Amino acid sequence: MPRYIDVDHVNEQLKKWKRGCEEDNSEEAADSFQDCIHLIRDTHTADVVPRAEYEKVKAENEELKRRLERVIKDNCEDICKHCKNQIECKSKECEAYVSGVGDIDGKYPTMKWSCEDFDFGTCPMMEKTPCNGCVDNDYCGFKLRDAQGED
Repeated sequence: MPRYIDVDHVNEQLKKWKRGCEEDNSEEAADSFQDCIHLIRDTHTADVVPRAEYEKVKAENEELKRRLERVIKDNCEDICKHCKNQIECKSKECEAYVSGVGDIDGKYPTMKWSCEDFDFGTCPMMEKTPCNGCVDNDYCGFKLRDAQGED
C-alpha cells in the first residue's frame, strides 16, 4: 500500500536541518535544504483518501442518486428539467416547428395549435434522442443531471 507524506511535517523537518546547517556554518547545505522547502511548497499536492473509504463513499453516492432518480420519476411533474438529456424546445426558431388551426377530426375547427402543444414523442427533432418515448417507457431515457447542471 502506498504511503503518503505530511507536507507540513516534512517542511518542519527540513527547516530544522537547515537551521542546524546554518549553525554549523554550512551555507551550501543550508541552501540545499531551502531549495527542498521551496520545491515542496511549490509542488501541487492533493488531499488523499484511502481507496476503501473512497469506494464506500462512491457506492453510497450512487445509491443516493438511484433513490433520487426514483423519487423524481415517481413524483415530479416536470421530470425533464432534472435530466441531462433534456432537449430545449426552440419554439418558432426550430426548423421542424409546425402550427395550424383545427383538428384532424374536424371537431375543433377554430382551435389554434403548434407542435409545442403535443408530447415530446411527436417532435421530429427528438426522434433519435433519449427523450423520444422516455415518459411512456418508465423514463427509459432519463439520466439525472448533476447538481451543478452538468452530466
